[in-house]
Formats: sequence, C-alpha cells, structure tokens
Amino acid sequence: MAKKTETPAPGEDTVVVELHGERFSWPADQDDWPTGAIVAAGRVASGRATYDDVVASLLGEEQWARLAKMPFRHFKEFLQLFSAAMERHNS
Repeated sequence: MAKKTETPAPGEDTVVVELHGERFSWPADQDDWPTGAIVAAGRVASGRATYDDVVASLLGEEQWARLAKMPFRHFKEFLQLFSAAMERHNS
C-alpha cells in the first residue's frame, strides 16, 4: 500500500502517482492540462470550487472513476501527493 510520486525531470512531461495499487498520471506542465482543469483551478483560487473539480477534470473520466471509488482517506492522500508533485514541478 505504498504511495509514491514520480515528479518528472526537466524535459519530461508526465507526473505519475501510485496510491494503494493504482497509478494516476497527468501532464506536468499546466499549459498541457485540459482547459477545464485550468478553469477549475481559477475557481478554486476564487473560492468558488474545490480541488476535486480540478482533479476530476485533469485525470479524465477513467482515472477519476478509479480514484472516486477509493475511500475518502485515500483521496486525501492523493491530494497531498498531487499538491507536492505540482509544487516540485513548478519550483
């Protein structure tokens, strides 16, 4: 049940998170994110949305469905891994 985040090296384009036997991935560069994820992120910043809106749009239907089936505590772990990976990539 180990969790792992693989933050891409410079020049790589995908972040991969392993969480309780499931792998999730998304584009590392926000310029490559689906527009809906960027719009949702702006709504989070203004207090009109939550991070689950960003994650759902970013992961797409198949990955979101797998994540949504996990217990809520695993979703909270995912959000921590997601945040850490994006901080490392954007620093």
